[in-house]
Amino acid sequence: NILRDLTEDAERGRLYLPRELLAAQGIGAVDPAAVLAHPGIGAVCAELATVAARHYLEAEAEFAGRPRRPLRPARAMMAVYRLLLDRLQARGWDRLAERPRIGRATKLWIALRASLS
Repeated sequence: NILRDLTEDAERGRLYLPRELLAAQGIGAVDPAAVLAHPGIGAVCAELATVAARHYLEAEAEFAGRPRRPLRPARAMMAVYRLLLDRLQARGWDRLAERPRIGRATKLWIALRASLS
């Protein structure tokens, strides 16, 4: 959600990017709009996406060997958000205002797959 909603959050005066990632790219601004306009914002987003992808892998490993039925909703939600992350990464970080979308049919497919697994 953080990467998907950057522009929307900034319009509300909010920014949820880790300060250490911003500092590593020389971004010291605190105004969300200024942060998003900084040339280093793409590198920040890419790094945060890498961290998120690693967390997805860790979560999948934690799911292994656990009862599947109670984890179905979590698996479905993880699949939806993982797909959003994949689409954000494929799109790149130069068009932050363009939110990736997942259609209803895809969401239904994900829910069906989760319910059968």
